[in-house]
Amino acid sequence: MPKQLLPVILAFVFAASCSQDFLWQGGPGSEFAAYRASYEAAAGRELVAEMPRADLLRKLATTHLLWLGDHHRHSRLHALQSVLLQQLSRRGVAMALGLEAIGVRDQHLVNDFLAGETDMRTLRDQMRTRWSGSWLDDRALDPWFFRSLLEFAKQHEIPVFALEPTPRLPLAMRDPYIARTVLDACERYRDRLVVVVIGQTHLMGNGDVVGRTGKAGVVIGGLPPSHLREQSIREAPRGTCWRDDSGVLWFGEMLEN
Repeated sequence: MPKQLLPVILAFVFAASCSQDFLWQGGPGSEFAAYRASYEAAAGRELVAEMPRADLLRKLATTHLLWLGDHHRHSRLHALQSVLLQQLSRRGVAMALGLEAIGVRDQHLVNDFLAGETDMRTLRDQMRTRWSGSWLDDRALDPWFFRSLLEFAKQHEIPVFALEPTPRLPLAMRDPYIARTVLDACERYRDRLVVVVIGQTHLMGNGDVVGRTGKAGVVIGGLPPSHLREQSIREAPRGTCWRDDSGVLWFGEMLEN
């Protein structure tokens, strides 16, 4: 945890919402609606090139940072992300996972799980007891995916680190915190591919955690904006990604209408 932000956490953590609804920031017309719109506006306007899976895997084998934009309820996206992580593991790529799905106050519980000292049921109970909105159990999301990430990390001895506190800080404070956490992780895991699984709206626009870190790495978006999904792309082999004119990659399967 970034030590210089501890006083900020203590001041705000109990004021943040504990709702199980992951859209705790608000609905349409709220600050979050403008935040989400800024993300879509910052995304590329057109698809410009395809990247076969073999090329992507080669690139990631020599990259230090991978951003995986998440749509927290999209099981198809989660399946694509899981396949990519499995392929990287099979190629012997050492990784560290940064997850929005867990909170910094639960890091020691996650560490116990990864070390085999507790099981998933115990971890879920511990996290839910502290915070009723735990992403390992909230069925408004895809909790099975977030559990599977931790099981995957345990199986392959991959370190996992929390990106931010839960309950959440106010929206304007989250992205600077996350960016600092990722920078610290890049320093700590210099010999690993740091994989950050984070809500896609944090990547660009007002959130801009990618820009805040100054370490672009490889960015794979989550659910493409409608103006990208509406574009016609030629049929390509499964697993192909497409790059837009902002440099962001998108899973080809997520561009299919």
